[in-house]
Amino acid sequence: MTDDAMDARPPRRLHVLLLVLLPAVVQAAIVTVFGSRMFLRDEFMYVSAFREIGAGKPWLSWIWRQHNEHRIVWTKLLFFAHAGVSGWNPIVDMYASAALTAVIAWGIWKLYRAAGPAPPAYFVAVALLLCSLAQYMNMLYGLMTCHYFTMAGMIWAMVFLLRKTWKALAAAIACALVALVSTLNAIVIAPIGLLVLVMTRQARARWVAWSAAMLGWAYVYFRDYESPRSAVRFDWSSPSAILQAADTFLVNLGSPLSTADLGWSHVLGAITVGALLLLWWAVWVFGKRESHAGLVGLSLIPVGCAAAIALGRSADLASPALESKYVGYATLALVAPYLGLAALPGLRARRAVLYALTAVIAIGVVAANVAGFKQAKTWRHDRDRAAYLLQTIEIQTDENVASLYKEPQLRDDAAYLRATRLGPFHRAVDVLVAPRWREGLPTGPIAAGAPLSAHIVCPVDTLVDVGLVVSPFPGGARTGRAFVSVSAGGQVLGRGQIDASEVQGIRYVRVDLDSPVRGCRGRDLIVEATSADPAGGIHSWTYPVYYAGVTRQGGRLLDRRSLGVTFNAFSYGLIE
Repeated sequence: MTDDAMDARPPRRLHVLLLVLLPAVVQAAIVTVFGSRMFLRDEFMYVSAFREIGAGKPWLSWIWRQHNEHRIVWTKLLFFAHAGVSGWNPIVDMYASAALTAVIAWGIWKLYRAAGPAPPAYFVAVALLLCSLAQYMNMLYGLMTCHYFTMAGMIWAMVFLLRKTWKALAAAIACALVALVSTLNAIVIAPIGLLVLVMTRQARARWVAWSAAMLGWAYVYFRDYESPRSAVRFDWSSPSAILQAADTFLVNLGSPLSTADLGWSHVLGAITVGALLLLWWAVWVFGKRESHAGLVGLSLIPVGCAAAIALGRSADLASPALESKYVGYATLALVAPYLGLAALPGLRARRAVLYALTAVIAIGVVAANVAGFKQAKTWRHDRDRAAYLLQTIEIQTDENVASLYKEPQLRDDAAYLRATRLGPFHRAVDVLVAPRWREGLPTGPIAAGAPLSAHIVCPVDTLVDVGLVVSPFPGGARTGRAFVSVSAGGQVLGRGQIDASEVQGIRYVRVDLDSPVRGCRGRDLIVEATSADPAGGIHSWTYPVYYAGVTRQGGRLLDRRSLGVTFNAFSYGLIE
């Protein structure tokens, strides 16, 4: 069947429902696997808000208060609404982002169908782009609901603008305001919405109403606005700054499929720019300005956001254009021309262009998801480690605490979260690793006649696994094998071993217990490391005391030091 024949067939409602829900379902599954209750950076800012709420103080001012240059009104309302039920669980926000992805997909579908009959099959690629793991940060950071509210509001504003009634215009303004009080990125909807009204030949009174609403919002938004300390003024007089901004713009547009590779981002950015230019040219040449106004508007959202990143972030050294949190907007730069060209049957080379774009998207989505899967695993590992540091903050050094949130009140905030069992403290952590790891001292080699033995008072409630830190002994032969055992009451609970040749740097010997030891806290344990090798190719480390116990090697007491033993670090995901 030809594409034209397929265009003439109306899509089945079930197919549309599946296409719209697909990205939301996939994203929800990603949250289920990789989501964490641990707060990240800016979320700690709202501990003060919850303290004020708990103390019975007025709190409504928090809703409109600036968050950097944004307001994120809906994000704040969301976690204030569910905190009492969920214990301020950011995973709830992540699921809300997944639900908003369905709203976004539905809005894009509406814009696609408004452009004219076209095969629904092309929307499969769009659905997969919307839930690509290239956006893992947006998906797995609760506060990033702000970007989903922004995109949903802008897209549905254009959906309603296409309907040419005053009620629809009012709905469009309402949707635009939803976006505009979420992030400042949404400011691009003001000129884009006006362009949609012009392209669809609507009455000038509607132009005036839209413009007045946008100007009124700008007055309210910026009335008490404070420029963030991180704000950067772009130097228009510097050719190098302009070139750097142009490069950042291109890289950002190429980021959704580039696997965070700078070279591929340039190539894919150029392809994306070419697709955008082709769409705009074809819409003009084929007289499709009215039918394609929504998709043209959609294509301008990522262009405006990429320009904002280029002008405000291009001076950063960390290549912010590739950051996962910006991928969501850049994805629309692929979605809009792809769907717009699919709904242009008069374009002579349409089929070849669409096949080429489909191939690029298919290969890119696979590559982006493979890379994103690895990044999401690392993200979850980092969040688990951060949750452990926060829950054990009383034994952590200032250096360790600074990796969570560089504000002096964090220790007080942690005490409040613990007392109220909010966020990461809703479930108690049952794990222990050495906190002052920089102060480690090496033991002698683990060799025949020089075994390591630690008599330990169990520091966890339920013991599942034990780890012993080891590293190559300087100048020693990489031969032999070390055996690690955990015992209690004369009974061996678990054993592990490692070949010296496998130890290239610092690593852990893992000992999974035969069965979890419940009620372990306070029981006597013996962790012993032995080897039959007379020289010993590896050694362990000791640290300032972080559990009750006595460590010996070859009968010699290692005074006031704890053997580098971890408790449940593997099962909690702190060590891989």
